[in-house]
Amino acid sequence: MGRYLAIAATSLVTILTITAAFNLWIDPYGFRTSGPQPSAHRTEFSGGLHLAKPHRVRRQQPNTLFLGSSRVGEGFHCDMQSQAKCYNGAYAGGSLYQALRLLQEAVPAVERVYLGLDFEAALAPKHEIAGFMEARFSRNPDLSDNSEYALQNLRDYVTVTLSTDTTTAAAISYWQSDPTNSFRRILRSDGSWELPQQTDSKAQAGAWQMVQRFSRSILRGYLAIEQADIDASMNAYLTQLQRIEQLARQHDFELLLFINPTHSDYLNLVNELGGEQLYLVWLTLLKDKLQTEVRNFSGMHRYSRSPRPDAQNGLNPWFNDPVHFSPALGRLMLEQMEKSCEQTESYFGRCISDYARQSAITD
Repeated sequence: MGRYLAIAATSLVTILTITAAFNLWIDPYGFRTSGPQPSAHRTEFSGGLHLAKPHRVRRQQPNTLFLGSSRVGEGFHCDMQSQAKCYNGAYAGGSLYQALRLLQEAVPAVERVYLGLDFEAALAPKHEIAGFMEARFSRNPDLSDNSEYALQNLRDYVTVTLSTDTTTAAAISYWQSDPTNSFRRILRSDGSWELPQQTDSKAQAGAWQMVQRFSRSILRGYLAIEQADIDASMNAYLTQLQRIEQLARQHDFELLLFINPTHSDYLNLVNELGGEQLYLVWLTLLKDKLQTEVRNFSGMHRYSRSPRPDAQNGLNPWFNDPVHFSPALGRLMLEQMEKSCEQTESYFGRCISDYARQSAITD
């Protein structure tokens, strides 16, 4: 009997050791900052981002940090800029509060921060963010030490080495196949992500239409909120931005605020659903209430008016879908942000203080 128990125990230990080694080798959530990476592309899982990103920012202490929603996560890669210690801390559906908490982990090492702003985020009522845990941050919101962090850090190490979710993610990443999600994003080692390379305009057109339908549903819900609740959401949004500005002044890092571009299909949808006036109210708040200049890449310009993908026009090089810009456009945006307000291309990256009705949503 004792012999069989010993064999069972040895087998269990062997299985657990092999599983842990495989998971750490693949590192599907990008939890570590260094080590062997057998696959340059790793499947992105939303829960894994919430687990990994606070730890990565704290350990890596990047000089350059990209923050925002999936638009920033998909549109900017660290190899677009010169700083070696760069990380993309964007989340899918990321909030300003998440950006603030990551920034608090990054100071005082961070020197430059790119923060993408979204109109919809200013309308969204306060809600619990799935997967977000305060215990994963070594500092509390008031920058005091977080007493829950050490235990949560231990739990996360166990998760990334032995959990079935991590093992599944590692296996999918290794074989580069996700049978449950044909529209999967691929997590890069710098924290950004990308779509599998598009070669078929028909496939991009299908994804384009799907995202447009989903966006219509989300926008309709936001714009149906009572005006008092919208006012409260915008005030809360502005408060978080001002806290980020204050952190930049306290720790002397460069804060670059910009409005993410979207395709004209999406901008026309905002207008169709009656959101243009709220959009202008939001722009006015950013212009009047912030001390930091905001670059506007939204509105109508030659990139947002580019033809949607179809058999005749082929792929759209500037947008992956109506709401997510491509890295090709992200690179142009970084170039524009290196210029002064007066030097930027007309209606693409201009400072919102430069003109009153900034890049009207519709023609």
